[in-house]
Amino acid sequence: KEEIAKVLCGFLNNKGGRILIGVADNGEITGLHNAEKYMEQLKIYLLSAIVPESPITISIEPVKSKEILMLKVYEGSKQPYVFDGSIYYRKGATTVKATSQQIAELIHGRQKSEQHWERKPANGVEIEDLDKKLILSTIKESRDNHRGNYSGDNILDFLSRYGLFQNGSFTN
Repeated sequence: KEEIAKVLCGFLNNKGGRILIGVADNGEITGLHNAEKYMEQLKIYLLSAIVPESPITISIEPVKSKEILMLKVYEGSKQPYVFDGSIYYRKGATTVKATSQQIAELIHGRQKSEQHWERKPANGVEIEDLDKKLILSTIKESRDNHRGNYSGDNILDFLSRYGLFQNGSFTN
C-alpha cells in the first residue's frame, strides 16, 4: 500500500497516471483474489495517506476471466501532494523525492491555479439557490464510496472544504 501511495503521490505532482494491480512486470495477468475487499481497504488507506485529499479513481477491471485493479489520477490541482512526510515526483518511469526546485515549481503552479475563474466569488449566489438535497446526497455518497473523508453533514462546511464556499461567498 505504501509503494502505491508513493507512486500516486508522484503522479498527482506531475501529469497523472495509472497503476494496474494484478498485472506482473512482464505483462502477465495474475489477477487478484477478493479484489472488492482489497479495493475498499486501499480506498480507505489512500484517503488518509496522501494530503491534501486527492481525486483517486479505483476500479475493478475484468481481464481474461481474472480481476485486476486500476488506479487512476490526473495531475492534482492542489499541488504539492505529500505522502509520509515527503513530496514525490515522477522522473521517467520512476518515483523520486521532489527536489527543492520541483517543490518551488509545484507551489508556484498552485498559486497561479488559485487565481482561476472557478475559484473566484460567484456574485449574487445565495444558499437558497443551491440544491441542498443534492449536496447532502453528494456528502453521503462521498463518505459511502470512500471518496472523501468529510464526516459531518453541514453543507457550508462541506463546500468550504472543497473550495466552493470561501470567505462568506460561493465560488464559480
